Amino acid sequence: EAAVSHLKKSLDIYQKNKHPDAYLSLVLLSKVQLKKASEAAKNSNKEQEQEHKRHAKEFMTQALEIAQNSLPGGSPEISRIQTILDNM
Repeated sequence: EAAVSHLKKSLDIYQKNKHPDAYLSLVLLSKVQLKKASEAAKNSNKEQEQEHKRHAKEFMTQALEIAQNSLPGGSPEISRIQTILDNM
């Protein structure tokens, strides 16, 4: 959980400064949520699994929006994020 706390702090700093790399923190937060969803599934906790997946999708959607607004069109990062989001 310390890692999540640090990621959220970095995201806050990026967002306050309108830094284009804010999407990177969101992608990582999304991946953490997907890992938690996987762990919940292993423990047969469907409710928590769905909650973590929902958070993961929210983070990735935000990441995509920031990337689209801050990276050049046709950027491979935008395509990568879109692919991950499409597969959620």
